[in-house]
Amino acid sequence: MKKLWALLEETDIKFAVRWLFKLVKREFMIALKTSHPARLLFIGYILISLVGAGLLMLPFTRTNGDLSFLDALFTSVSALCVTGLIVKDTAGFFTFWGQLIILTLIFVGGLGYMTLGYFFLSQLRSKLTVKKLVLETFPGVQVGNLGHFVIRIIKVALFLQVSGAILLFIDFLFRGIPPIKALWHASFNSVSAYCNAGFSTFATSLMQFRGDFLVNGVISALIVIGGIGFVVIEETISYWENRHALPHRKLSLHTRVSLMATVLLLSAGALMIYFLENSHLFADYTLSEKILASIFQSVTPRTAGFNTVPIDRLTPGSHLLLLVLMFIGGSPTGTAGGVKTTTTAALFFWLIAYSKGRKTVSYSGYRLPDETLKRAIAIFFWGSAYIVLASMALFVAERANASDFIPYLFEVVSAFGTVGLSFGSQHFQNVSLAADFTDAGKFIIIVTMLVGKVGILAALSSIVRREREYFRYPEGKYIVG
Repeated sequence: MKKLWALLEETDIKFAVRWLFKLVKREFMIALKTSHPARLLFIGYILISLVGAGLLMLPFTRTNGDLSFLDALFTSVSALCVTGLIVKDTAGFFTFWGQLIILTLIFVGGLGYMTLGYFFLSQLRSKLTVKKLVLETFPGVQVGNLGHFVIRIIKVALFLQVSGAILLFIDFLFRGIPPIKALWHASFNSVSAYCNAGFSTFATSLMQFRGDFLVNGVISALIVIGGIGFVVIEETISYWENRHALPHRKLSLHTRVSLMATVLLLSAGALMIYFLENSHLFADYTLSEKILASIFQSVTPRTAGFNTVPIDRLTPGSHLLLLVLMFIGGSPTGTAGGVKTTTTAALFFWLIAYSKGRKTVSYSGYRLPDETLKRAIAIFFWGSAYIVLASMALFVAERANASDFIPYLFEVVSAFGTVGLSFGSQHFQNVSLAADFTDAGKFIIIVTMLVGKVGILAALSSIVRREREYFRYPEGKYIVG
């Protein structure tokens, strides 16, 4: 700790860090006393990010070169928020210990988010009971089985990550990678894939495995399973185990929509990428490479961030498609970011119902609650508004020109969706475009990653006081459209 403090003194930010720690500590104690879960969660992420940045500042975490505190904080936030945007080459700049710190942050951000979420739910003191909150947030989960549910999900997650690491280890061994290095590469990339982080111990992500069926299959499976949501995993396992004892049991509406949206987005995305890039970037690829690349690049915008093809060389149509997929993201209660598949599906169901003149919104024999639709509209609107504002701030901070529009917008959406895909730096090798940004630009991306991880509504509720409605005004004539 003394070495870390000496480093901070050398960079002239000792006072700033001390002030920031005091401010965050004060807000954390206020949130703890008032039991404000959103604020507590947001401040908790900031505290862990600061600790991670401090650890990454230690000399033994990097091979050579200097690391500013802002770059260390950027790396720490990106790992904790399971984003994958990097300003330093993970494979070449950080030592084993540096990569281990990054992996720990990824694990905490991926699986720790769930356990912390349950902790906050159990500590809530509001008019809504814990039971109502759990049933509303995690459909099908009973309060009495809460501890069992958490333990079971952690066991399943660890099993999947270990299984993925074993399969990747075998593949890497056959490629001639030394056993110790192969084991580390396999373990790191397996955890990163399941947590939808996008960090890789390979300098060019997974581009060298473009035609490898096993690597593409394992990483894609881990990304999809991790991003589909813990509730869906638990309910699907329970449904399969009790299929004979309870033959008439049906999956919940949440699980049905999550599975439907996942299959639809993955299949449609893969087909569109294949046809958009078949005669362009994929022109010199074999048929198997075209198919694998199309599927993988449809999977990875679900906030994973790995890539097997150069993102900046894709066609504008593919860039637009990736922007849409990154904004949507994965499903709730999982490791993925974005506005979520169920949010997008709810808005789609509402548009269909409104177009047909229906007063209620339903799907698969169930009616969607009005409060759920209002929440979906709020998430979609505020998410879109935040991306516009953050992009404009970034354009101003970086003095962007017309040619920077798509790359900069792509970086913001990637940060908001906690994805990690990027056009890449124009001045440095194997890092994200954010490496070229000024300190102000990097700070905008840091805040965007935190907002994307916590959730736009949670971020807003942590700074905006909710008001009670004691009376209602009479309706007035108001014309739209």
